[in-house]
Amino acid sequence: MAADKKYQKQGIGKSLFKIVIQKATKDEVTVNSSPFAVDIYKKLGFECIDHEQLVDGIRFVPMLYRINKKTS
Repeated sequence: MAADKKYQKQGIGKSLFKIVIQKATKDEVTVNSSPFAVDIYKKLGFECIDHEQLVDGIRFVPMLYRINKKTS
């Protein structure tokens, strides 16, 4: 299901993501991304942690976002 056209391109997805990060109780957030959305997740700071998988006919790519990124 896609967002209504009047809400598209207003940063709603990014705003929701920021809320999830603020409320997270762990240092990492994981998602199973559609192969078509991997680039979008990468723009948010996620990284692929495994190759594309197929389970029960559903293709996905496991991805990880580190909330407290360590700088070296």
